[in-house]
Amino acid sequence: MCIIFLAIDIHPKYSLVLASNRDEFLDRPTEAMSIWTNDGNDGHFTNESREGRHCSEVNDNDNDASSSLKAHKKRHSKRTSLAGKDLVGGGTWLGIDVTDRDLIVEKNAVPDDHPTYGSHDLVDNDDNSLRWIALTNFIDANTEEIHGKASRGSLLSEYLGMNTTNPSRGGKDGSSAKSFAVELTQRGEEYNGFSMLVGDKTGVYYCTNRGIYPSPSSADQTPMHESSHSGPLPRGIYGLSNGILDSHWPKVMRGKEMLTDLCNKDASTPVKDFHESLMEILRDEWRPPDKHLPDSHRSFIFVPQFEFMGREYGTRCSTTILVERSNGKVSVLERTWTTGNDRWFEFGARRMGKRKDDSRETR
Repeated sequence: MCIIFLAIDIHPKYSLVLASNRDEFLDRPTEAMSIWTNDGNDGHFTNESREGRHCSEVNDNDNDASSSLKAHKKRHSKRTSLAGKDLVGGGTWLGIDVTDRDLIVEKNAVPDDHPTYGSHDLVDNDDNSLRWIALTNFIDANTEEIHGKASRGSLLSEYLGMNTTNPSRGGKDGSSAKSFAVELTQRGEEYNGFSMLVGDKTGVYYCTNRGIYPSPSSADQTPMHESSHSGPLPRGIYGLSNGILDSHWPKVMRGKEMLTDLCNKDASTPVKDFHESLMEILRDEWRPPDKHLPDSHRSFIFVPQFEFMGREYGTRCSTTILVERSNGKVSVLERTWTTGNDRWFEFGARRMGKRKDDSRETR
């Protein structure tokens, strides 16, 4: 039971706005959002996060820092991703490709001040788009979960290049969002139900391996048609929970309305404040009358902790992602509600060529 809200090319400052809740058993072993780097040989990824380590802090007079810089450059010749990790299935639920991006800030808290770095203008060949992927489980009354099927989270690892069992698939060679989405429609029966959003510079694609149903509350749950969008999603605001994209579940419609209102506000809102406003949406516990709900626990955007199948369940973490139009900078905030911990990351635009001014500052 997860939820994703998305604004594509709507906000004047941000080309992409993404807000997501991960709902899961609270005792399921999980690693918080970190930087994962492929070793370039067998697809194995290692955790490369360095708490409080800014790229601008590296200098040639510091042996350890110099080694870090060399490792950083080596890392960016391979696949580098930012994602949490499910330590049971080995995959993830949300991740972004940060290959060829400078890590500007990595902190265990939201910065008091918004850091600045060098020139904020894109230079020739810089890429201000983002390669990313996000997943929700598809839940419906017609299909049971089958034990023993492949991990759905491994699909995201494939796209990002994190796959250790079959690194030739998906993201190791930087496959496009469209080609990956098309491939998933052909391999869908290998997995339990999922809905997925896949993005890159060509656009955002939606795919599912389940039928498209009229609405979760409809008496007639016969699929209207199979498969997914064949082209990129048009600019707009979208919501995805445990059904099809933009299903008429009350919490999906409510979240979209709140995101629409937020995107229509003053565009000068500081980045960190915009992230906090997105977190307020994800923390919403409004619940409509039971008669409008297909399932009581699927009624909240933020699922309060409750006992399910003898274990504690609820919203474990929330993640917000912003991509700035003018400079391609990506900022990410992950908030883990079970521990109260925050993880904050900032990356520069994807570097397709040498910058004219490579200076960066932090404050």
